[in-house]
Amino acid sequence: MPIINERWMINLSHQWSKVQIPYVIGQGDTDRFGPTKLVEELVAKINNSYLTCKVITHTGHMSGAEIMNTLPSVL
Repeated sequence: MPIINERWMINLSHQWSKVQIPYVIGQGDTDRFGPTKLVEELVAKINNSYLTCKVITHTGHMSGAEIMNTLPSVL
């Protein structure tokens, strides 16, 4: 169960819709603060070709140094 639900989310859609350089959101699939489904839906709804959400398996929120080994394969 997410710690932060839709009512508590900060809406970044306005800021993300204005991104004009390639930007990747690395989203952990076990993130309880920013649920993956909500992040994926928001990125799809914004429909900005510069903005991409990459889901990183077996990863939560603000992962440690081990994530650096995973990032190249996700990107």
